[in-house]
Amino acid sequence: LQAVREEEKARHNFKARGIPGPMELYSRGVNNNVKVKSPTVPHPFKLRSSKRHSIAHANFENAVKAVFKEEVKLRSFKARPVGFPSTRKPLQPIKAAENIRPV
Repeated sequence: LQAVREEEKARHNFKARGIPGPMELYSRGVNNNVKVKSPTVPHPFKLRSSKRHSIAHANFENAVKAVFKEEVKLRSFKARPVGFPSTRKPLQPIKAAENIRPV
C-alpha cells in the first residue's frame, strides 16, 4: 500500500524536461565518422512549352516595338515647302472678259 501511494505521488510530481537548444542537439549528435551530404542543387524542368513561350514572348515584344516605331514615325510631321519650278509664273486671276463661257 505504501508503494502504491509513493507511485501516485511520483505521477503527480512529474516534471517534463525542457526542449533542448540547437547547440545541445548539435553537441549530442556529432559523429566524425558520418559523411556530410551536400545539399541538392535544383534544376529547372526542360519543357517544350517553356521554349515555345519564350519564342512567342520575343515575337510579341518585337511586334510591340514595331508598332511603337510606326506610331512615332506617324506622329512626327515635318512640313516641307512646296517647290515651284523657277520657270513657272505664279497664278494670276482670270479677267472678267475671259471668264464668260460661250453659249
